Amino acid sequence: MNQIEFQEKMNNMNPTNLLLYLYATAAHYPYKPAFISETSVFTFSELKSKTEIIGSFIADKNIYNEPVLIFMEKSPEEISALLGVICSGNYYVALDLEMTYTRLSHIIDITESKLMICDKYTEAKAESLGFKGKIYNYDEIITGEIDHEALLKIYQNCKDTDPVYLVFTSGSTGVPKGVMASHRNVVDYIEGLGEVLECDENTIFGNQAPLYLDASLKDIYTTLKYGATTYFIPKKLFMAPVKLIEYLNEHKINTICFVASALTIFTKLSAFEYAKPKYLRVIAFGGEVFPLSHLKQWMKACPKAKFINLYGATECTGMSSYYVVDNVERLENSIPIGKPLPDTEIFLIDEEGNPIVKLLPDTEISIIDKEGNPTVKQLADMEIFRQDKKDLATEEPLPDTKFSQIVDEGKTVEKSLQGEICIGGTGLALGYYKDVEKTKEKFVKNPLNDGMSKLIYKTGDIGYYGEDGEIYFAGRKDNQIKHRGYRIELEEIEACGNEISGVERGVCHYDNDKEVIIFFYEGSIEPDKVKEYFRNKLAGYMVPGKIVKLAKLPNMAGGKIDRKALAVLLHSPGRKPFILPNYAE
Repeated sequence: MNQIEFQEKMNNMNPTNLLLYLYATAAHYPYKPAFISETSVFTFSELKSKTEIIGSFIADKNIYNEPVLIFMEKSPEEISALLGVICSGNYYVALDLEMTYTRLSHIIDITESKLMICDKYTEAKAESLGFKGKIYNYDEIITGEIDHEALLKIYQNCKDTDPVYLVFTSGSTGVPKGVMASHRNVVDYIEGLGEVLECDENTIFGNQAPLYLDASLKDIYTTLKYGATTYFIPKKLFMAPVKLIEYLNEHKINTICFVASALTIFTKLSAFEYAKPKYLRVIAFGGEVFPLSHLKQWMKACPKAKFINLYGATECTGMSSYYVVDNVERLENSIPIGKPLPDTEIFLIDEEGNPIVKLLPDTEISIIDKEGNPTVKQLADMEIFRQDKKDLATEEPLPDTKFSQIVDEGKTVEKSLQGEICIGGTGLALGYYKDVEKTKEKFVKNPLNDGMSKLIYKTGDIGYYGEDGEIYFAGRKDNQIKHRGYRIELEEIEACGNEISGVERGVCHYDNDKEVIIFFYEGSIEPDKVKEYFRNKLAGYMVPGKIVKLAKLPNMAGGKIDRKALAVLLHSPGRKPFILPNYAE
């Protein structure tokens, strides 16, 4: 089978196969640069060819619908390796090169992968990981041939529910959690996101996100769908924002999707006093809260750019909603999470799992008792009837329609009642890898559709409806935080710290104002030794920025560590008698 015959058959494949983006774009823009790093450039034609070679190589190993580990430097070559894994009918697991041996070992053990691809820069470390499968060098793989017949057979058997990647996030037990996403998940995500970002063949992305995070999907697959171009921004430039601006201008980058903390580097170091981005037209941010004070500085520096707040979770294929900031002065101290992407729904539930009704603008509220008489008192089983002028889901004008919600005795009726943010739709991931119980806990039946089997994901984020009818993020339900764009379970850091000889008890606190993780502990070991232990055991972004040794941790009546008291202690300069003279930063 030659390339032309193969392409003709591919054109009739399942439209939700993610690789069809690559095939369509390579046909339209074969010689256009797709991905560019400091050391290499791949056109779409070159990317397709290398993808098929790698796919053929893996297929020859008789591995199908299994995890394949990618241990490479971020580069166009790594992109072709990721796509090559999908091409072979398997799903990729991109590994963090800076991850500790302990965490890498966890992932290797959990996946039980049979094959790993490395490059010349990572080969030595890859061989030291104790991987029991086969390790292959990228440069050797791409000297092979393309087996079109084998690839076509794989494509014909591929289902849209087949996984394409497995990404690992922080876990509360100390073991990373794996989340799988399918062809359908990613395709539906990119179809909606591309419209939000206003992507086309003239889009030039500046990539910041590591390829082992789902945040990189925004750059990778929108580039493939639209025939755009992505530059991999050198990591070192994020420590020198003025030089980074010069880089953006030199390459005429017009679209960026950064974590909020990456954007605040520019403003904290006053970079806009020395240079300003000339070509940015879309600036998207997410992963954590972006302070309005920093956003205002960005909007002043780039007055013609479109600013978009993206919200979502790894369990929902990255991002699920967006909010275009048109007037920062109208916002209620923070940025709303915005509208859901197509085929996505977002709503709030209370502690009992009941949906919290959205209070829309132009809504009349009347409180009545069981007999239908108006009342201003809080009664048991009281109903709140809402006379709305808009539909809750579509916000389209409707004839007068009544909605009701039962309010339990003792609860107050507020405009901004808080609840857990829940997400449903086609972006919902396949679940946690080899963790059925955790999947059942977080992926639950949709309370809005009792008669249907569709699931939703409980994010653990707390939100509320503002007076403008938008959902605002209020914080975390548990001790999971978002720091430097990474989602981290504080319990994982605590578990690591409490293993240290000389630490009697330890607890983590996250200072949102200073964006720093703090580890408080009782014990005999010195803070600098604790810091050194963390550096050897945890990923760099998880290492506490401050280690504080206390004479005694505050306790609640039941004997548990009083986390709230630690927060008060931290923010009350006059109340620090428990802190010993030495601590480490």
